[in-house]
Amino acid sequence: MKLRRDSNNPILERDTLVGYDTLFNPGVCDVEDKVYLIVRAARDGRKLVAVSDRAYIYSNQICDHLIFISDDNGKTFDFTGCKMTGSSSTWVDGYTNEVSVPTYFGPFGTEDLRLCKVGNQYIGVGHVMTHTAYTGDHKAGGRVGLVITEDFKHYKRYLIGPLREEGDRDAWIMEHSGKIAYFTRIKPDAAGRREIQYPSIQVIHFDSLQDLITAPPSFWQDYLDHIDEYTILKPTYEWEGIQIGGGPVLEHKEGYIMFYHGVVKGKSYNTGAALLDKETLKCIKKTKEPILVPEEWYETGAYGGDTKNITFASGARYVADNQIEIYYGAADSHTARAFIDDVDEFVKTMPVFV
Repeated sequence: MKLRRDSNNPILERDTLVGYDTLFNPGVCDVEDKVYLIVRAARDGRKLVAVSDRAYIYSNQICDHLIFISDDNGKTFDFTGCKMTGSSSTWVDGYTNEVSVPTYFGPFGTEDLRLCKVGNQYIGVGHVMTHTAYTGDHKAGGRVGLVITEDFKHYKRYLIGPLREEGDRDAWIMEHSGKIAYFTRIKPDAAGRREIQYPSIQVIHFDSLQDLITAPPSFWQDYLDHIDEYTILKPTYEWEGIQIGGGPVLEHKEGYIMFYHGVVKGKSYNTGAALLDKETLKCIKKTKEPILVPEEWYETGAYGGDTKNITFASGARYVADNQIEIYYGAADSHTARAFIDDVDEFVKTMPVFV
């Protein structure tokens, strides 16, 4: 069940692009006859202020999402000189129409854009560090953001979801049964009212993309109050650790394959996969062991890693009828790739989840 790593990894290496010192956690999508890779990049000029047992901690960390394109079906990627979104981008609250710019709390800009396609629109779904403060038990923080385009030249950017920091990250959007399925990752609340023990993966349906964008705060509060009804995946195996977060979702004849990460506290981000029921999107199979664990130098942080021991799957695509390639961030520094060479066999041998 292990993935086969690309022998050319890392396919994008840190400290190779002028103005940026990391290239990681990419989203990917086929666009006509090209492959677009949307890569999170931290600008030069960060200041190292602390070192923990797993991570380097910086001040003045500014992140953009840069556009790379391949003309040879993903074999090589070239930087276009353009970005899909960044620290200076403005965002519109989907419900209030208020405009905000990512500012003080956490890294400036956006984190970990997944690239989805709905109709003729390409949608980057990421976590936006906004300036909206929350004075309760949680840290101030961000929102899920949608970057919508048809041509990768003109963009609309919306903030959606709960209005405060609820651990609402790792989001994904897809068309499903004539509706819009919105996947997200919500964590337990500080007061203990939320009916989940650990950060888990949810899915909720909307009649249209516009309904998702404009959903009012009362809708999201009801969603949080009944979060267990929407939860499709919780940490159950040792490799999933204390929290999980969703990654890319691809359709298969037996259901939907979702790649996701599990976080073992103080140790590593591991990658696994689940098979979701075609009708309900409930988990019907999932890997008992991780399919990708940090082992190589670019994953462990042995060289130039901002964080140690991370494989963070954030993009996936079919390269052939029965072959998938998974793009992942390695140690918050590099972009790497791995393959499932026989998808049918991979799904067949995935253990049934009870």
